[in-house]
Amino acid sequence: MNVCKDKQLGSCVYCGKRKLSLLEGLSEEDLALLNNDRIIVKFRKGETIYKEYTKPIGLYCLNEGKVKLVKYSDNGNEVIIGLKKPVDFIDLETLLANEKYNHTAIALEDTSVCIITEENFRKVLSENCVFANKLLKNISQSLLDYNEWFVNITQKQIHARIAKTLLKLKEFYGLSDDDFLNVSLKRSDIAALSCITTANVIRTISAFEKENIIECDKKRIKILNHKKLEEISQY
Repeated sequence: MNVCKDKQLGSCVYCGKRKLSLLEGLSEEDLALLNNDRIIVKFRKGETIYKEYTKPIGLYCLNEGKVKLVKYSDNGNEVIIGLKKPVDFIDLETLLANEKYNHTAIALEDTSVCIITEENFRKVLSENCVFANKLLKNISQSLLDYNEWFVNITQKQIHARIAKTLLKLKEFYGLSDDDFLNVSLKRSDIAALSCITTANVIRTISAFEKENIIECDKKRIKILNHKKLEEISQY
């Protein structure tokens, strides 16, 4: 983990990614306030960004990289309850609720996070009802999407779960320049997303390869037959 306190580095006021984030539409005055005392923290792949049962120290905005939000069962099994990409807020809900995290955030690749102080964030939030409504809408939609995903995925057969997970990853992260999914996940990560065992993922991925539905290059996956994968995901 590497911390940078240079206020001008990636300033909120001049950030080119802001147009893609929930900060779009804020005035320069609001952005300058958010930028005040903001820090940038860099994490290596696999590092923990924050742990379950700790309290937020501010608003985490994902600047670069990818993040998974995980919970652990009593026997240590990992369940991925969320994925994040630039320029998502990593966990807005816990900060607004003034609670401790009920999950752990882990970097899926080398990642850069801007941390805006809670005091400055709440000041902008309290004085800007349009911004507040935008955040509420975002939280509500995220909750609806997760509920739909969880109910849907747990009612499907194993092959359908993995097919649906691969399609979700394509929709969420897009494709790389060489048409692979733009995220590299371990088989255990795919299992944690699909709510099945890693062994089942390994067998199913191998079967999909033999049927020329996908192509694998270590952790990288390319969808070769999108139509077939869609059909499988319905079972």
